[in-house]
Amino acid sequence: MPLIVERAYLGRSYAALPPEASRFYISIPASHLSEAYELKFGDKVLGEIIDAEVEGVKLSDIIGQKVEFILGPTGAVYDTLYLSQRDWIEKFREYGIVTTPVQISLKIEEAIRGPSGERIKLYTKRDVKV
Repeated sequence: MPLIVERAYLGRSYAALPPEASRFYISIPASHLSEAYELKFGDKVLGEIIDAEVEGVKLSDIIGQKVEFILGPTGAVYDTLYLSQRDWIEKFREYGIVTTPVQISLKIEEAIRGPSGERIKLYTKRDVKV
């Protein structure tokens, strides 16, 4: 059972980035991720894209793709999840998705604490939507 993120906009940041992160990110309520699971800067979050579009056009080539995000600095209200550099290059850039706004929906199923590598399943009892 995952954390389902519905219709998040992929933004672009020029701030200092976590290691292995691209400049592209989504924001989600911290109450549902970093606060709930005590995640920290640099932890990884694994998910799957369940919907994606640019200007109303579906991006069917990336729907169903597994993706990795890296947790940026957490704020009082929102977590910033940066798309990994590897996934940006392989799954977005190479399809020509180089501008924003890209709107994506995804299911986040697991987090990985760094540097221990401990894997944490998210919301194991039911789907939770944000």
